Amino acid sequence: MWRVEGTRRVAKRLARFGRRIRERYDRAFARLAEDPLAGELPSGYEGLRSFPVTTPGGEHRIIYQIKPEGQVVLVVLVGTREEIYRLLERSGIG
Repeated sequence: MWRVEGTRRVAKRLARFGRRIRERYDRAFARLAEDPLAGELPSGYEGLRSFPVTTPGGEHRIIYQIKPEGQVVLVVLVGTREEIYRLLERSGIG
């Protein structure tokens, strides 16, 4: 089992979402702890993976890195599908 960790930025963004959406993220984090390769490789962002999260309000994405040396899935960004890649570009991650 892998450990899923997030950055401060991720914690702040998750706090903005309602309880039902956070529950969906929790399920997705549990899935990534079981299988960190479940996410796709987004083109143009080497070293990052993208995992979809279906919520009542629409599609969200988890952007993460795999750190095999500590068996850690490091979540670097979360957000709606519409905004996630714009946020990723602006953040300079990847």
